[in-house]
Amino acid sequence: ASVSPGGARPTTAEEEKLKSFSGFVLDDTQKVWAELFRARGERYERAKLVLFTDSTRTSGCGLGEAAMGPFYCPADKKVYLDLGFFHDLRR
Repeated sequence: ASVSPGGARPTTAEEEKLKSFSGFVLDDTQKVWAELFRARGERYERAKLVLFTDSTRTSGCGLGEAAMGPFYCPADKKVYLDLGFFHDLRR
């Protein structure tokens, strides 16, 4: 997972925990999907995770913004997740 903040800055300890948690959840989810696809004789193509703060450019879906919530961009096969999403969930 890569963190793409809206400006070069070091990540906080909390952001590092969220990064680790998000990577674990995505990896676990993709293992399940891979098994389900394999059982059907198909191949699951893994997505990459992009963590960002506020907004980020995607390679195929334009600008990703926090207001959109987590999303998948099929053009670049990436899952985009704003770290602020976790704060919204907590509230």
